Amino acid sequence: MLYSLRQRSRRTPGSRNREAHDHPGFEVSWIRGGAIDFDLDTGRRIGALDGGCLVVSPDVVTTPDVRAAEVTQLILGMDLLREAAEALRGARVPAGAFSHAAGSRIADLCAVIAREAREVPAQDPAIDALVHALATTLVRGGEPRDEVGVAPAIRRAIAFLEAHHAEPLRVDDLARAAAMPRFGFLRTFKAQVGASPYQYLLAHRLDRAAATLREDDVRTVLEIAIAHGFDDPGRFARMFARRFGCTPRAWRARFA
Repeated sequence: MLYSLRQRSRRTPGSRNREAHDHPGFEVSWIRGGAIDFDLDTGRRIGALDGGCLVVSPDVVTTPDVRAAEVTQLILGMDLLREAAEALRGARVPAGAFSHAAGSRIADLCAVIAREAREVPAQDPAIDALVHALATTLVRGGEPRDEVGVAPAIRRAIAFLEAHHAEPLRVDDLARAAAMPRFGFLRTFKAQVGASPYQYLLAHRLDRAAATLREDDVRTVLEIAIAHGFDDPGRFARMFARRFGCTPRAWRARFA
């Protein structure tokens, strides 16, 4: 099994499903109109609200606490995650349980998958491409999946990077935002985030450009690329296709 997808709906305020369960693969739950908390067998509790998602690896047992939510649930097979890790040459399949807020790359991809799933069959090529993009993003580790283990200084640098992602940022700018020496900042960022600042910046620019292409049908592809820090349209198209499996124009047409 590469993946399975299903839509669930709980419309009764205050409803609960308190049955502990494990899962055969990575469980990705995207929430629309409600909230979910997971009590973990490690003693931790994580949660996500409307537009966010929870990602749980197969070695973690969860007890869900669901309140009046529509949930799109994906189970990603381990083979799919391993293929993505091998394609990235050295990336590792993450382990644990993580919360992604609305607007993060993982949550944005899940939102698109949920919308597509309401229109086409679960194994449609468009959904298949999006699920593979999600698997790649999960193993890439380009964003902190939750706040645990990410130092406040690194979170400040990430916030600065995301706020100024369209500008010509330098490592020194990010190290200054973190109030850290340059070398120590680079080493700590990679260790805690799982990607270099440049890799994180590039992925964030591409994801914001993809979101804008979905929503903005006025500006040209070139104008959107420039607005998100890409001044070379050919390079933008190549990197976009590598990340999302299609050209920027094809991506925009998919959501027209």
